[in-house]
Amino acid sequence: MNSATGTTSATQFAMNASGYGTRVQGGNLPAGSDRTAFQIIACTNTAGLDKTNEEAGVSLGSLLTASVVKTRVWTTQRNGVVSSWANNNIAQATIGEGVAKTVRINAINSRSRAFHDSSGFHASTQTTVGSISVDADGTGPGPAVGLRVPTQGNPTEIAGLLRISLGSTTTRVNGSSASSQGDALRVDLLLTDTTVYLAHSRASIRSGVVSGLFRGNSYGSKVNGLDGTVRSGRTPYLVMPCQGTDGKVVRQDVARINPNGLVIQGLSASQQGTQSVSRADAFEQGTVERLNVGSGTIVVNGVVGRANIHFVRGQGIKTDIKGSSLGVISINGDRRSFLPGRDVLQVPGLVKLERNVITRTNSSISVTALRLTLLDGRALVIDLGHAQVGFNRSGL
Repeated sequence: MNSATGTTSATQFAMNASGYGTRVQGGNLPAGSDRTAFQIIACTNTAGLDKTNEEAGVSLGSLLTASVVKTRVWTTQRNGVVSSWANNNIAQATIGEGVAKTVRINAINSRSRAFHDSSGFHASTQTTVGSISVDADGTGPGPAVGLRVPTQGNPTEIAGLLRISLGSTTTRVNGSSASSQGDALRVDLLLTDTTVYLAHSRASIRSGVVSGLFRGNSYGSKVNGLDGTVRSGRTPYLVMPCQGTDGKVVRQDVARINPNGLVIQGLSASQQGTQSVSRADAFEQGTVERLNVGSGTIVVNGVVGRANIHFVRGQGIKTDIKGSSLGVISINGDRRSFLPGRDVLQVPGLVKLERNVITRTNSSISVTALRLTLLDGRALVIDLGHAQVGFNRSGL
């Protein structure tokens, strides 16, 4: 559910908040069991937002269930204090239902807050657990034995079944930002070598919003199957901070990857964003120096995808892909080029190439400098040089 807590107002702070009930690592649990009851407020400077997500029951395989899992994220501005909040609550988590030593954990809660007041930035996360009990024979609802709620560095364990520990919390505060996140509990299921994190919350706030909020990302390459399955994720991958980068160029590099027998070299992603009261400018750029498919059957050099956005108060937003470029393409040793005015080049039975695959909206632009669809039985789609950037007015 999305709503406002009353009157909304624009602030000079970029706020994020998120939470979920459960997150699973390892073991053999069903797909879709990760980050249950997930909710997020992503990159806003608006106070007065309020979003919730609730799941009545969650099944994480035969050994663990959770009931009434609720996440709430919201932003506030009161008496000069601007805050980002996240809260997750699990009414009950049950481990080993119907088997020996059924464990029930009640009233699991995590709440994070990041805020700014007259003295600066602050953040904290608080976690609580109501009670833990064990039903010795698993038949319930007969007599249950209370177990000690774990403390820091002192977990509660039932030999051969599980170990319950306090979750970790992390808080960072400096002169321009604050963030805090935490999990209420960590449960290690010893029978399946699975770890379940219960009741997660995260909140952050950062200064730097003046004329608006950026959004965007860039990466050198991504490889998918024709069926949509990911063979190689976005590499390297940068996401634009919503307040920008304060004019600094941020860059990540990867020397080489070899997904599905391909050789991709010289990958990079870079970005820059700056804003003032009257204007804002940003770019995202993805670069690949060389792609080699089939030991030289297809070779592509010098791929650059760049997305630019410019905002001037009173004049609006302009976008372009200036700086995007494509070097030499070689197929079976022969140099190949796109025909003038054409953005598709196809070699039957081998490859389809598309250059400058662009998507535009009124406030954003994205470009993939080169997309290759392999038609030789590999059934792969290779995106090279991807960049996307957008800008929303802040309301200030």
